[in-house]
Amino acid sequence: FSTTSQEVKMKWVSIFVLLGCFALVAFAQSDLSDDDDGFVPAEYATCKFSTTSRDGELSEYDLSPLKVSNRQDVSRFSNYEVNYHVHEKTDDREYEYYLNVCGPLEYVDSLNHTTQDATMAQVGANGDTYVGGVLHEARFSSLADEDLRYVMGEGVDGRETVIFLFCADVGLSHPVFADEPTPLTYFFVWNTCAACPIGHPVRSHCGETPANLCSYFGVTKDNAGTVLVIIVTVLFLSYSIFGSLYNKFMLGKSGLEVFPNFVFWTWCCGSIKAGFGLLACSRSIKPSKQYRNLATSLDEDLDSEDMDDDADEHLVK
Repeated sequence: FSTTSQEVKMKWVSIFVLLGCFALVAFAQSDLSDDDDGFVPAEYATCKFSTTSRDGELSEYDLSPLKVSNRQDVSRFSNYEVNYHVHEKTDDREYEYYLNVCGPLEYVDSLNHTTQDATMAQVGANGDTYVGGVLHEARFSSLADEDLRYVMGEGVDGRETVIFLFCADVGLSHPVFADEPTPLTYFFVWNTCAACPIGHPVRSHCGETPANLCSYFGVTKDNAGTVLVIIVTVLFLSYSIFGSLYNKFMLGKSGLEVFPNFVFWTWCCGSIKAGFGLLACSRSIKPSKQYRNLATSLDEDLDSEDMDDDADEHLVK
C-alpha cells in the first residue's frame, strides 16, 4: 500500500512539473510577441558595417549621416515628408515611397496602416499604404568590393526593400527607385558619399553637397599638383628620348645636335639664366671698365664739339 501511495505522489509531482514548464513556455512566447510589437534590438538600428575586401583588407562603413534625424537639409519639415521621398510613375501605376535607414520612419503615426518600426512605406494614388520594410532584422550585406546593400526586414505581407548603395562624390544625395523584380520586392539605388569606406577621400569630406575632389583615376585636387609634375616629367623624358633617337638614326646627327631642338633649348636656358642673374644682381652691378671708358670718351667728344662751336662762333664775329 505504501508503495502505491508513493507512486501516486510521484505522478502528481510530475504533472505539476509539466504544467509549470508549459506555463513558462507560454509566458516566454507572450513576452517575445510583445517585444516584436515595440522593441527592436540595438544591432538592427546600427549604421556601421565591416567587411573584408578581395585583397584581404578590412573595410569599415558608417551610414549614420544618411539617417533622417542626422540630416541638416530636412529639418524644415514637420511631418512624414521629412523622410526620403521617392516618386514612381509609369503608364499603369503611380506610387510614393518614404524611406529611412538605421531607424524607423519619422512621424510614422501620421501614415495609415504602418507599424512603429516601419522603414519603408508605399503609398498608392488612392491613399492605400503598405509597409515595404521594417527595422527589425534590417541588415547590411556586401557581395563584393564596393557592393553595399541595406536589406530591410520583411514588412506586412512579406514585402521587402533592398537599397543598393554606391560610393560617389555627390554629397549625401537621395535614393532612386530602380525596379520591382518580383511582386512585393522593391529595389532602390543610392549614390552617396556615405557609402564610401571610412578613410576614403570622398568619405572624409562627406556632406550635404559634393566635395568636388575632381577624382579621376585616383587623382584628387589634394594631389593634383604632384600628378601634374609627374605627367610633365614623363612627357619631357619621352620627347627627349624619342627625339634623340630620331635625330641620331633618321637624320644622322651627332654630338649635342642629337638632342631635339638643341639650339632652341640652349637659347631658352641661356635666357632664363640671364634673367635670374639680372634679377639677383641688378642692384649690385657696376659698369665695366669698357662702359666707363666709352662714357668718358663720349663726354670728351661732346666737350670738344662745344669748343669747336664756340671757336666758329668767335671767328664769325
